[in-house]
Amino acid sequence: MRSRRSVLQVVVLLTTALALPALAGSALNLELEPGLSLLPALTVDSLALFPVVREKAAPKGTYLTLSEGLKEKLVKVSELKGGSEVNQVQVKNASDKSLLLLGGELILGGQQDRVISTDTILEPRTSRAVAVFCVEHGRWQGQGAFTHTGGFAEGKLRRVAKFDKEQGQVWNQVATKTGALKAGSATGTYRTLATGAEGKKAIERFAPLKQSLLALPEAGELVGVVAAVNGVVRSVDIFSSAELFAAYRDGLLEAAFVDAADTTAVAGKAAPKASEVKDFIQANEQAKAEDLARTPTSHTVQKKTGASVNSTLSTPASAEPIYRSYQNLNY
Repeated sequence: MRSRRSVLQVVVLLTTALALPALAGSALNLELEPGLSLLPALTVDSLALFPVVREKAAPKGTYLTLSEGLKEKLVKVSELKGGSEVNQVQVKNASDKSLLLLGGELILGGQQDRVISTDTILEPRTSRAVAVFCVEHGRWQGQGAFTHTGGFAEGKLRRVAKFDKEQGQVWNQVATKTGALKAGSATGTYRTLATGAEGKKAIERFAPLKQSLLALPEAGELVGVVAAVNGVVRSVDIFSSAELFAAYRDGLLEAAFVDAADTTAVAGKAAPKASEVKDFIQANEQAKAEDLARTPTSHTVQKKTGASVNSTLSTPASAEPIYRSYQNLNY
């Protein structure tokens, strides 16, 4: 009986191990910068995720996310009064907290589904027109309000909306990605990938990556994630606190899954070296900063090289940036 039980235990352990994403590279953490470290990669097929941890991460503070605000009816997003515009919506923050709006976040409803263009902060009890791009080419009718978010746009669409800022390119990328993943619709919306059955089917094989991320001993210290496809870094997202990252984690992971879903894996090339990730970030940090947006309480700057583009959202009250986003320009 003891022998049979031992055999069964071995089978269970092997089955569990095979179901989890593979760890790539060194088992040692790599310091990206003082206080910020990169953990070994988790890989499935063509996609590799490097978890990012920060020592003594700042608390979340009083920030409200767009998803939380809409759900709790503390935030209202609507078409502009007196005449809707494709590239602007009105955002009202009725809460006592500052509202985070991150470029690449999808808002669904209105007369067309949209994607937010710029990382910014909306102060408590404030209303402001916010720059957006349309991600639904064939509809211009419906209610005036946006009822919920759809997570984040996949990597290339997020890059086009945040940095290229050209509506035609946004529509082209929506059509390209939905076509590649057989998620077309009558109105040409990205919603089919963001929240639809087509999107869920396209990314289901990557689900073990999220499970493994949450199972890490450092899960409570995670402040960001690096996504790479076939050995090439595509995006980096880093927050000031573990609480903020947790609030956006699922949307960012699903965006990375969609980004990789139509890519054929190249054997042995899912994860780049950790040092290559560090080089990708540091090369961008050497570039000249250009102002993107200013509010009474926040400042967003952009840095661009021939290989990458970055936006950094900061506030006078925080020693660390609230949020940093890096996108690869060459894919």
